[in-house]
This record gives sequence, structure tokens and C-alpha cells, in this order.
Amino acid sequence: MKLMSLVLFLGAAHWRCHGLQLHWKSSPLQRSADPSRKIRRRSALLAGTMGAALPSYAIDVVVVGSANTDLTTYVARMPRPGETVQGQRFCMNFGGKGANQAVAARLVGAEVAFVAKLGSDSFGDTYLSHLQRLDVDTSCVLRTDEASTGTAPILVDESGENCVVVVPGANALLSAADIADSSGQISAAKVLICQGEVPLDATLAALRLAHQKGLVTILNPAPATPEMQQRIVELMPFCSIVCPNETELALLTGLPVDTMDEVEAAAAKLEDMGCSTVLVTLGSRGAFVTSKSLEIKLRVTAPKVDNVVNTVGAGDAFCGALAAHLSQESCVKGGEAAELPPDVLEACIERACFYASLSVQADGAQESYTDGARLPREFALRVQGRRPTDQ
Repeated sequence: MKLMSLVLFLGAAHWRCHGLQLHWKSSPLQRSADPSRKIRRRSALLAGTMGAALPSYAIDVVVVGSANTDLTTYVARMPRPGETVQGQRFCMNFGGKGANQAVAARLVGAEVAFVAKLGSDSFGDTYLSHLQRLDVDTSCVLRTDEASTGTAPILVDESGENCVVVVPGANALLSAADIADSSGQISAAKVLICQGEVPLDATLAALRLAHQKGLVTILNPAPATPEMQQRIVELMPFCSIVCPNETELALLTGLPVDTMDEVEAAAAKLEDMGCSTVLVTLGSRGAFVTSKSLEIKLRVTAPKVDNVVNTVGAGDAFCGALAAHLSQESCVKGGEAAELPPDVLEACIERACFYASLSVQADGAQESYTDGARLPREFALRVQGRRPTDQ
């Protein structure tokens, strides 16, 4: 009853910052009423209280990863040790690479399940309600009394310099056993996304299970921690696509990536570790993909953006959109190994680049993601039995 009361209270609102106060504002991404969605949401709520159950509807994308509450305070200057300064404004936002990617895939239009761990606290309650409002399947979002929900207190001064303290909290408690308990949701999906913000044992277990079940598996090796660098060879054989940015590619391979020739050489080294396809995001320059199995090596350009506001979460927008579009291709069925034709992969990358380019034109991560119904037809999700919304 407590959870249901909280869901009713939060409704369709989300956090916005204004001065030093927090205000609720109706979400511009609110979806139209759909009885089937209400049934699915209620099923997810019930499953969350009684343990994970097999989903009663198709899952396109399953994301295993982190959820953080970002606590950002803006100040004129950074405080010195022992000093107290007055803040100018405060924002509380939903973050964490796993949740960002799950929300991006959901907003693009895919049916999404999220496997994660939150604390049994108010931050966890609010995050869970946020995901459920977006119709993300949360039946495998676990709660724990042993740690708080992941948080990231952030200070930003007038020059744009920032200081961040990441407290993993419950994210650090997601285990391989939790992945086994979530096998129903994972096995029912078509595409899996993992990152590096939860324990690698859990990530490895998810990738291995999804690979065995024939899912397309995407690893976004971010952040490229020392442990990720040491264990990347363990993960690669279970990855259909590994998707680092240039910095992560350099850290994982120990090679320079200052020129495109160097990016290609480093990507080839990562591919030699056992991954089927290496997809390197290049920011405003788009992406580079190489695959010996698909016999491709190509550049995909990104749309030119003149009004870049904030690049936070753009990589997550790319990964979520990529997974959503891949899940709708006829060659990606789930339950059997998918062979991705090069032209299909290229088209999905182009759509993901476009979606990420939209996200950099607004503040925040999830707050900057565009609802799929607002996308131009050529970049909208191709869902069977439903046409993209006309613009």
C-alpha cells in the first residue's frame, strides 16, 4: 500500500530545479492512455511485490545496470576545506548509465525491462515510481536494506568546473545470483545492454546468459575502470557488440586514439579479444564500426548540431536507441542467434546517432531524451502493427 500510495502521489510529475527549491512539473513525455499499458504496469507492480515472474508480454530490450539519484548544487565558487558557502540552486535528477539507457530505449518505443538494485529509501521509492510511470518493467528492480540507493552529489561553479562524489550504494550489491533470479526477463528479451557501473560478476553473468539464449548483447564498457581493463577479455566472447567511446577504447586497449587510423587499430585489437563487432562512438563525428564476422568497416556520420547545451547522457541515449531499433529488425527474434546484415546495423546506428544528437540540445540526461512519437518518420521505431506517429 505504501508503494501504491507513492505512485499515486507522484503521478506524471518529475523533478525540476528552480532557484533553491524543487518543483514538480507535468512531464512533456506523458504517454496517451492505453489499457494494455495499464495492465502491464499493474503486472509489474504485483511481480515486484511477489518476486520476479515471466512477463505476460513481449520484451524487446532488457538492461542490466545502475540507477543513481544525481544531487547537483550550483555555487559561485567551490568551498575551501572547512568552509561553508551558499548555493545558488539545486537540482535532483534521475541518472545512472543503466537507467539512462533503459529510459532512452523505452522512450524510443521499445518494451523494456530493467534489472537493477535500489535501496529501501525515499530515493529508491521515487526512482521506482519514475520508471513505472514510463512503463518500464520493474519486476526485476530489487530493493535492499543493506545500502542506500546510488547517489551522486555534484558541485558546479560558475565557470562550469564540477566536483562529483559517486556513492554506488545498492548498485554495488547487484550479484550474479540476482541475475539468475532475473533469468525469465532476460531470456524473454531480444537485446541485452550492460555497462560497467555494477559489479562485473553480475555483468558477466547477464552477458553469458543472454548469449546462451541467442540475444543480441551490447556492452557499453563505461566507465573503463581498472577492473574492466583487467577483465575485458572475459566479457568479449559473450558480446555481439561492444560500444566504447574513444577514451574508453584507449583505456581498454592501451593504444592511442588521436587519429582515425589509431581508432581503427585500437578497435581491431578489441575485436581480436573475441567480440563480434566493435562500435566506437565519436561524439559529434558520429561512430565507427568494424566487424570481421560481418565483413564491414565503416564510418557513420552524426547530424550537425549548432546549439549544443549539454552532452551528459548522450552516449546512453545512443546505446538505448541502438538497442531499441535493433530489437525491431526481423533478424533479431530472441531465442536464436541473430545475424545482423551490415545494412541493418548501419541503419540502426544512423538512427541512434540522430537520437543522441537531439539529447545534447537540452540539459540533463534522461530529461533531455525525446519521446519516440516526436521523432521524424525516418528515425522513428518500426513497430509491427503500428506506424510511427506523423509529425
